Amino acid sequence: MKIFATKKGTVQYYDESNIHRVATVLEFDKTIVAKNEIVGGEVLVHFALYNKKPVANKPVRGQYKEVESFSKIVTSIEKSEMEVSKEVDATLIKEDDLVNVYSRTKGKGFAGTIKRHGFHRGPKSHGSRNYRRPGSIGDTGPQRVIKGKKMAGHMGFVNKTMKNVKVIKKIDSKKQIWLRGHIPGPKGSMSVIEIKND
Repeated sequence: MKIFATKKGTVQYYDESNIHRVATVLEFDKTIVAKNEIVGGEVLVHFALYNKKPVANKPVRGQYKEVESFSKIVTSIEKSEMEVSKEVDATLIKEDDLVNVYSRTKGKGFAGTIKRHGFHRGPKSHGSRNYRRPGSIGDTGPQRVIKGKKMAGHMGFVNKTMKNVKVIKKIDSKKQIWLRGHIPGPKGSMSVIEIKND
């Protein structure tokens, strides 16, 4: 089962061994069941982020006519079908549970090789003029750039999966949970929490 959540920021706390740690605070968004499908003998459930702008476009909305307004769709394989248009119950998440979190990292724009891949710079003395240049990108062999060559380019804004993240605290009154460590993405970004099937 998957639930949409918004990243509110990070907090600091001390665990049972009095060790200083960091946790990420996520706030649950309204998630409803949009559709059930039988695929290959398994139940594929579509979960929708409900009543949050921007609204999904018309072709996507046409696939989920029973749902009035939604922004995002995620799917999950479940043991049984779930009632369509019913809100997902976040009470299934408990403290000390392990969950998977899907999020998108911060966008860094166009970055050079030092920032993007951790290259070393050249010497700044004796007129080197090779401070932050990438240097040679290969020999004279194939006369082309090999795929996967580490070069300057777009950095960040990619999907990341965090597996087996521990739930430190759950605050039902605020619809918030604390997850151990840092979850990728800026404040206000959307994440998807996956509750593992037993």
